[in-house]
Amino acid sequence: MASISPKTPFAWRAKPSVWSELQAAKIFACDADFQLMVWRRD
Repeated sequence: MASISPKTPFAWRAKPSVWSELQAAKIFACDADFQLMVWRRD
């Protein structure tokens, strides 16, 4: 989580207290949705 979340909007909205809770957690489970876009030049 620590390596992925800074690259998401979650990082911009999360309060410092939320980050502290996540870092202190021994187990973290979450569901994530991703949208991948591929741009090609023809």
